[in-house]
Parts: sequence; C-alpha cells; structure tokens
Amino acid sequence: MLLPQQDAPDDLSSPPFTDEGAGGTFTVASSVHPDQEMDVSAEFDVHDSDDELCEMYQADCCAPPLVALNTTPPPSSSAQPPATSPNDPAQHLPMSAARTSPDELLAHDDCDFARAAPTVGLESGDARTVPSDFQKARHCFTNQDRSLLKLHSMFDAVGCPLCFCDQVIAQLKFEIRTNDFDLHDRSLTKRDPFMARMHRKFPTPPSEAILVQQESFSDPVIVHRFDAMQQLKSHFLRHDLYGYLDKLNVNPVDRWNQSASPPSTHLREVTDSPWFKNKVAEVKHPSIVPSDLPGGPLAAPEHEPDYLHFLIPIEQHQDATGNDNKESSSLEPVMIGSGLLRSEFNGDHSSRCIIGYIPSFTKKKATPGKTKKQFGASVHDYHKCMSILLEPLVKAQKDPPLLDILLGDQIRRVRIIIVMAVFLGDSKSTDMLCARVMSYSNTLRLSRATFTPSDSAEDTRSDQTKWIKSSVIERVTRAVLFDPTCRLDADSEWNMHLRLNLSTKTSRIKLVSAAKRRKRICAEILRKALGSHAVPNAFFPLDFGSEEGIFGHTFADLMHVLEEGIFKYLLSVFLDPLSDTISGEVDDLVTKLFGPTANRCHGMWLFPRFNFTRGFTRLTLLSSEERVGALIVLVILLQTARGQEILLDRFSPGFDQRRKTRAAQFSGHQNNEDEEGGEPDDEIDEEDGIEQADEDVDASFSPTSGRTSLFVPTRRNVQHVCKEIRRHDLAFLFEDVFPFLPHNGTFSNA
Repeated sequence: MLLPQQDAPDDLSSPPFTDEGAGGTFTVASSVHPDQEMDVSAEFDVHDSDDELCEMYQADCCAPPLVALNTTPPPSSSAQPPATSPNDPAQHLPMSAARTSPDELLAHDDCDFARAAPTVGLESGDARTVPSDFQKARHCFTNQDRSLLKLHSMFDAVGCPLCFCDQVIAQLKFEIRTNDFDLHDRSLTKRDPFMARMHRKFPTPPSEAILVQQESFSDPVIVHRFDAMQQLKSHFLRHDLYGYLDKLNVNPVDRWNQSASPPSTHLREVTDSPWFKNKVAEVKHPSIVPSDLPGGPLAAPEHEPDYLHFLIPIEQHQDATGNDNKESSSLEPVMIGSGLLRSEFNGDHSSRCIIGYIPSFTKKKATPGKTKKQFGASVHDYHKCMSILLEPLVKAQKDPPLLDILLGDQIRRVRIIIVMAVFLGDSKSTDMLCARVMSYSNTLRLSRATFTPSDSAEDTRSDQTKWIKSSVIERVTRAVLFDPTCRLDADSEWNMHLRLNLSTKTSRIKLVSAAKRRKRICAEILRKALGSHAVPNAFFPLDFGSEEGIFGHTFADLMHVLEEGIFKYLLSVFLDPLSDTISGEVDDLVTKLFGPTANRCHGMWLFPRFNFTRGFTRLTLLSSEERVGALIVLVILLQTARGQEILLDRFSPGFDQRRKTRAAQFSGHQNNEDEEGGEPDDEIDEEDGIEQADEDVDASFSPTSGRTSLFVPTRRNVQHVCKEIRRHDLAFLFEDVFPFLPHNGTFSNA
C-alpha cells in the first residue's frame, strides 16, 4: 500500500497524490515497522500513468496492510527475532525479494520457489499485528473534505444545526470576495475583544441595583432597574422600527398630527380607540410646568422653543420565567413598548425595551419569629418592587421631558406626554398588578375590571356592568393603610391633633380605639366587597387617561383564556370521565386517522399539532398548541361513524349519575335515600328568609344585643350600619364607593 510521505493529522490521512499528478516520494507499508521508509520512486514512476496510480491507490485504500506476528521487530526494540526453521524457503530469499510484491515473486528466477510460496495475508489464517496507522489507512480524504469534517464536528459538538455550517462558509466566501476578508490578518481578534469594541461603539446603560426592604423577609432584596427614559430615548431612534411609516399608527400625510386618523388595518389598534382620541385632545395645549407647584401653572421660558406635545401610549408586558433548568425559581422581566407601532410589529420581542426585573421570593426564608405571613404580604412585596421600576415613568408624567422621535424619514424633538395604555400578561400576573383577591377568598368580586358578584355573573347586560374606578379602590386602601398609632412619625397631623386638641389621656385612647375600628371596617369592605388587597398599588400614581386606571387596562391574554383555559376545561370535562376501555379505543382511532403514518401534508406547520405520542386521552403535559389540536380532533371524531359509536354512551343523560354511583359503590358509600325511594328534604331558600325578615320591620332588634355572625339585611340593621359608617368618618363610602357597586351588593332602603 502506498502512502504519501507527509505528516498526516491524528484523525485523518492525506491523499497519496496531488490533483495535478505531480511526482513525489511515497512510503510503502509493508511487513516492516511503520517508521521504516524506503524510496520507491525508482520502481514506480508516478508520471507514467495516472490511471495505474489511481487504481493502486484505490486497491490500497480497500485493503489496509496487516503485519504478521512473526516479523522482525523494529531496530529500537530489545526483543530477539523469532526462531525460524532451516527448511523455511523465505530464509533463502534475498532482501530485495522479501520486500517485493507477489507478482514480482512469480517473475523471479527461482520459479520452483514461487510456485511453492505460502499463502500471505489473512488468508493464511495466521494472527497479524495491526499497525498504529491502521485507521488512517482505511479512509483517504482530500484536504477540503478533511476541513469540512472538522467544521461539521465543531457545529455538532455545540448542538448547532449542521445547516449553519453551509451559511458560515457562504458568508466567508462573500466576505473574502467583496470585503477582502483575510483570516491571517492580525486585526482579526477573538470574540471578547470584538464585543468590547462593539460595546464602546454601542454603549448599553448598566442596570442600577437597588436594595428594597420587604415586609416578609428580614434581608433586603436587590431589584435591578434600567432607566425607562434612557431606554425610550434609544428606542424611538431605531430605524428598523420607526423608519418605515407602514409600521406606524400615524397618518402618512401628516405624521406629526395625532388628530389625523392613521390608515385602518385588519387589527384594532390603540390609536383607533376613543380613549386615545380624547387624550390627544387634552394634551394639545397643556402646561409644561406641573400645576401642583406653588403659584399654579407657569408659562414656558421665553428662550425655550414651542415644542410639539406628542402623546406616547405605553404598553407593558411582564411574565414570570424560570431561570434554571428545573424552573424551581423565576425571574419576572418587565418590558415596555410603544403603541405607535402597529400590533403586527409590536408583538415581537425586539420591539420592546426592558426596564427591570422583579426578583423571585420562592427560595427566600421568611423573617425569623413570624410563623405565618400576613394576608397579602407577597402582593405588598411585589408592588413595592414594581414601584421602584416605575419611578422614572412617574417622574416623566409629572414633568414631561424632551425626546427625539423618528417617524419615517423625519426626526423631530418633541415634548412627550406619557400615558399608560395596555398591560399584557397571563391571568396570574395581571391579577397581581391589580392586587385582586382571589375568588376562593369569599369575595364578591370576580373580575379585575368590574364589580361582578358570583350570583349575577350570568347577567351580561351593559347596564348591569359596574366598571371599577381606580379612585374608589385607592380611597378605601388609604383608609386601611392608615396607622392610628403613628409611632414612627411624631410630627404627623394625627399625632398633633391627639397631643394638642385632646387634653385627657382617656379621650386620646377613645379616639385611637375608634380609629382602629374605622380601619377594620374599611379592611372588611376592601377585601370582601371590593375584592382587593390592602397594598399601596404601584400604578396608582400613574396616568392612564381614564378613570378605570390599572383595573380597566389589563387585557385578557387569549392564550391563557382560550388555549389554557376554556379549551383545557372542555377537554377535561369530556375525556376524564371515560373508562379505560373507551379511552383505549379512542386512542386507537386517533392514531389510525391522525397518526404519523396516516396523513402527511406539506403545510402541516400551518395547523395545530394532531400527533399525540402519549395518547390522545392523556391530557397531562400538553402545550397550548396541542390543546387546540386535541379539541379539533375531538370535533372530527364526532363526525365519523366509528367515533360516534365509541362516544355514544358519553352523551347519554345518565352517564354522570352512573359514574357517581359506581364510584360510591367502590368507596363503600351508598345513597340510602335513593334505595328506599325517599325524597330529600326541601332546601331552605335563602332569599325567602331574607324577604320574610325584611317584611318584619316592626321586630325589635337592638344593635347592642343579640349579635350574630350572619348579617340579616333588615331595614333596621341597614340603618344601623349606615349610622356607624357616618360615625366613623366613612361617609365617602356613600359617595365614592357604594354608587358604583351592583344593586344586589348594596341596599337602597337605607
């Protein structure tokens, strides 16, 4: 076998000849040691015939050499040569004949010996020693193939798709051809120096680490905040977002006039709402100086130009994301975007800028000595961190700053008027933003945006919808958060009143006790009637351009409402009660109709997933896309004859009752009344009891005696409650709270 006389790499061998057919010195792999070489350029002329050389090269690649065990050891070895028999014909051969091929042996003068030559190679049945370069000799590659193998191995080692290798090679060819890219240039540095240069060209503002003392933990937590105004400053100058008018919700003819309607699209935009148009009309000629300063509104300085007031609707998005492989803890990034971008472009993550992170409190230890957290403590900690992130936006709303904005091919310095528009997130995060008490906490409020009690949830008439006003919740929350003792602030107005206006200690104790009762009354109303936690909401200081505030701007997320909500429960109600036998038949039918071998389509990526590897009736570990596909598959199954036959029993009227009866039999409990044919006692109608108590207006009821835990809404009891509300300086409830509650939540006969 012929091998080129050059240094081959450790893993791959080199081709034995060049593409031009140039001559060279080759190494013959024979039974001698691999390190020993001999010059055969005189015996094989590589210039005579390239075809013969190629055939010899292919034959050598297919049959790598093997060294017999009884060969002479290398000169450097101390082992003695094996003893040979004096009758062995090989001992009588010259050195040149011992190294020639079998064909040359046949042409030797000693023809009798050639005919009697023993079988060589593995055909002899003898054990052979494998040379160290045996694997190199098995396969032969060109230099280009060898380089490509190394590149593909690098991409495969890091888990990168191998198609990226083609893109890298194509990009290198382009750079070499057009930009004179030189891989040997010393200015071509590694990644770290290159990223350092890019960071100097495009500086990123660092985050600000702020220590926040929490209510539930003794150690403060670190909140990383980015300046929202600095983020918006660079955001509005991005040419990929605001350099094209077809991406913006502005009028292409008069782009700086927000009163002019932008072109209509197939989606409803923020700028199309009456809320936005009304806010635009309000900010046309505002005062640039806050009106709460002494002296009232001031005029702009004479040297300052008359900058255009431009309304910027802010959209906020937040969602907790796991920060490790097991997702044992989460980190909630808070991002903002602009409503000037159309919805089809604003949904991309690159169109948003981050303003900070809400840390996770799951792995932190509670304060020692506190065996149980106070109700709503986690919500209080969350809004305390959120208020830190929103502080730059609150300042910008009080004092509107100047900002350069790019709209198409024009740039202009304007005075921006920031207004909070839309809040996007899942139900858990938006409930946390509103500080809403969960429905299982015996509260009357079921929705974030409306006062909807559970007994009237089916009434969807617009005249019955009572929208929540932010001022209502804020007024009651301030009353709950009031500290009657005021021990931390001795110079407060409350302490000054206790110290200066009340002469005796008894009167001070009596007034403080009344203030504590006032706080408890507001806490009960806030939690059970208004359905809100007693926390200083971080969004109370922000301007939303409407009376609803944060409660009316947290939109429902379709993915969590439909795919992870309604669709999930529909599938669970229909498929969970099925027996194992019926579930197995349904799984087999789904595999037959929608399995990997049933249907193939080039546009499958346009449809939800129909292939369920764990079984169709197993509803665990399903993604939102798979739930949509499962519901579509269920609808299709009910259109087939076999599917209707399998699921016919599921639609029978007594299916659920038979299932409960069988479950009761296995658990050992039976309904004795049903077996005996008896009928259950009539349930007491609560409304009838209330009406009967209301008619008995002459019944004597002393407010100070005969107290019960259940409030009976008689006329006298309602009047007593109203009297106590006025006595505890809570008359604002009649004007700011109760008029906005549903009629079945209050009593007008007071």
